[in-house]
Amino acid sequence: MRAILAALLLLFAALVGVLELVALLDPVGTKMADDGDPFGDPRRSWATYVPSAMLILASIAGATALLRGFRKGGSNVR
Repeated sequence: MRAILAALLLLFAALVGVLELVALLDPVGTKMADDGDPFGDPRRSWATYVPSAMLILASIAGATALLRGFRKGGSNVR
């Protein structure tokens, strides 16, 4: 069960990390997708760095938990 949760954490962090990378590379295009205020100011760069750093940490945590499960023999059933 722990390995499944670790894999889901890693997968979720990787997918959202790709979206944050797009927001870093094209902040104006990302802002245009905001239906509430499409022509407003895009997010500041630091407002994108913080979630990106949190996603990197979540990816590391998921990968670490997943690798620890494989090192123990791949089965976390007790």
